[in-house]
Amino acid sequence: MFFSAPKNKRMFPSVLLFLVGVFGMVTFGFSQTVLSEDNFESDFGNWNDGGDDVHRMNESSIINLSDIDTYECVDNLSGKVVRLRDNSDSNSSLISNKFDFSSFNSVAVSYNFFVASMENGNEDWFLELSSDNGNNWTTIKQYVKEIDFNNNDCGSENFGVKEIVTFNANNYVFNTKNKLRLRCDASSNNDYVFIDNLIVTGYEDSDTNDWLGYSFDFVTEASRWSKSEVPNADSNIRIPSDKKIRIRDDREFNNVTISSDGNLTINLDGSLTVQNDILNTGIFKCYSNDDEFGSLIVNGTVDGVLNYHRWINNWEPNENGNDIISPPVSGQTWSSFLTENTLSNGTHRIYNNGTLYAFYNYNNGYYGWSDPYSTATDVTLDVSQGYRVSTAQNDSRTVKFTGNVETGNVSVNLRNVQTRWNVVGNPYPSYVSLSDFLTENIEVLDENYAAVYGYNGINGTDGWSYYNLTNAIINNVTIAPGQGFYLAAKSDNVTVTFTPDMRTIVGGDDFLQDGRSTSDVSFHKLRLSLENGSQIRHTELYFLENNNVSEGFDLGLDSDIFDSGDNYNLYSKLVTDSTDEKLAIQTLPLDNVSQSIVPIGVEAVTGQQITFSIDNIVIPDDVVIYLEDRDKDTWTLLNDMTSYIVDVNETISGTGRFFLHFEPNDALSNKDINLNEVGIKAIHNTKQIIISGQLAEDTNVSIYDINGRTILKTTIDAYNTTNRIDVKNLITGIY
Repeated sequence: MFFSAPKNKRMFPSVLLFLVGVFGMVTFGFSQTVLSEDNFESDFGNWNDGGDDVHRMNESSIINLSDIDTYECVDNLSGKVVRLRDNSDSNSSLISNKFDFSSFNSVAVSYNFFVASMENGNEDWFLELSSDNGNNWTTIKQYVKEIDFNNNDCGSENFGVKEIVTFNANNYVFNTKNKLRLRCDASSNNDYVFIDNLIVTGYEDSDTNDWLGYSFDFVTEASRWSKSEVPNADSNIRIPSDKKIRIRDDREFNNVTISSDGNLTINLDGSLTVQNDILNTGIFKCYSNDDEFGSLIVNGTVDGVLNYHRWINNWEPNENGNDIISPPVSGQTWSSFLTENTLSNGTHRIYNNGTLYAFYNYNNGYYGWSDPYSTATDVTLDVSQGYRVSTAQNDSRTVKFTGNVETGNVSVNLRNVQTRWNVVGNPYPSYVSLSDFLTENIEVLDENYAAVYGYNGINGTDGWSYYNLTNAIINNVTIAPGQGFYLAAKSDNVTVTFTPDMRTIVGGDDFLQDGRSTSDVSFHKLRLSLENGSQIRHTELYFLENNNVSEGFDLGLDSDIFDSGDNYNLYSKLVTDSTDEKLAIQTLPLDNVSQSIVPIGVEAVTGQQITFSIDNIVIPDDVVIYLEDRDKDTWTLLNDMTSYIVDVNETISGTGRFFLHFEPNDALSNKDINLNEVGIKAIHNTKQIIISGQLAEDTNVSIYDINGRTILKTTIDAYNTTNRIDVKNLITGIY
């Protein structure tokens, strides 16, 4: 049963109805009883003035009162209102008639208010309860300045909405002698609180905890719940009609009901886990941005649709600006997707020319992407299919997907016809553990590519992010909701499966988020980078404490680069039993961290300058890392972010020239060095060290820093009386 809202008043949920001239008990569903509802138009109704400092007055006269300069509450307070002032105890109080709360588990009090001229920090007002007909009073809520209100606030949080306070029988005495009062505790007759639309509602002991607050309220505010307690994993909650709740952190409930016109929103920094079911006949939304994604996990079923607002990168000419995504919900048609993402001005969130849209599916097992979707495309979006999508130019934003929430297994058929490559996606509106996904499906993936390949689509980088079991476990990597990625099928028509056990609320970035390192895994790592001024390539090395790790090939721990055939690449080769692999990630035994020599492969055409460096280093302090250049016969220390520069005068292709050495840190020797007839001099402008004099044989030369670490190693020729050592890669310092 619904009633029209009175003039100049907001319409609130059906349990908080405006009934002109009706007092007493009006009972509705959901074990709720409206005990009183007063707008003070003709009299005080179910309330009484406590004395001279309580007065009914016209709302339109508020602006005329002394010390009130601003008043903007005309849409929330109207007609007659109650004015409270000063601090004269009962004389400054609005006191109810007697209530019988004995049959209720909790009680809610809601009202509109405007507060003015409370300048002092100790000026406030109270909502109080009596259990002995008003002889003694207990505080339910104290309204503290700058915490609960500020001057000229119009309603809770100054949003122009009703204040709602709930309290329960566990914390207060409920009986047949209950009274309520609102008491002003200010300083003078010019300090005011104005009250209107005052409703008292009783809630019987129910299995459901109803949300009574607003979208700006925090879930942790117990006074906003019908049971006057914050729900937990054992709680059944309901969002009544016209009520809105926003999940801003990690929340877990037993069952969730969203009533017609109710609204539950999972913020981009929030997550919701439901142990059983969700029944949704209202509005259910989840949001994301470029590095945070709201997450939903339901262990039962979801009746009703979810609107997931998924972040998509904008179209960037010559920058490959787009995202590889998958729908985070199932069952939506392309035509429905187009309609829901058309803006009020007629433009569309997806980049388009009016007919064709920057929306493509990958031809799994064959080469490349499909033709762009058009207004005539007649398909249902596949929750497990990867799509290449761009929003309008210079307008990265969220795109709305509406559909069913997957809560069971989702299987994907992989093809391997012309190519091994497939593009699939996370089918859940939650994060997925990458290590769990790879462990479940590794046997059907190409053994050299038993990893997840993420497309970055930005010039100046690899274009790819590589994740296999090694860094997935170490970094606790998760796949974001609705994220697409590449997989390499071992053979044609094999199946990978996403399972509910893979779901997690942990994650962050809009591709694959590196979480915190797993504390019970011992490892060392580094990333070797190669930069040519406009592009960067990476290869990663891990040293892992794992009995399954060897110096040869290990399934799921050693993974090849996505070799797109370009002429600029960086990779490593296996330390033993190397064949034709080009590794983006290589995993070695933990004990090898101070005794490994790793071949490095480089592909670079002539006419450019390339720079080697290392970062993302987790290496013991007593281990030093050298890059050996056998063509130049030099060793360069890469620790402390030192780089090594090479002018490419002839095309470099493959391995055999560069090697990465991991060695114990050499200390400086105290042995005297006889430099008879040998001269050493540094030339600053050409950054060379010149060693002159006749040597008896070829001689090894090492340069150390002041900490005793070898910075550079080389060999000089005994047949030359003048040897020049290029040190342009060394930073200025004392050696």
